[in-house]
Amino acid sequence: MPTVSVKRDLLFEALGRSYTDEEFNDLCFEFGLELDEVVSSVFGSLPPVLKALANLDSSIRMAIGHILNIL
Repeated sequence: MPTVSVKRDLLFEALGRSYTDEEFNDLCFEFGLELDEVVSSVFGSLPPVLKALANLDSSIRMAIGHILNIL
């Protein structure tokens, strides 16, 4: 399965709200995505990165591609 890494703060900004890890995991599940892990930067100043492991259909791929283009 493909893995997509996303900057948490930018994703939450695009979604218009913040989520706890559990809330975001539930949101991913609603779209057939699996939250693989939340990774924090070693340098502390960089935002945590969300890694979603997913079986993606084409509409979700397009949406994620659009989000990644604004990052």
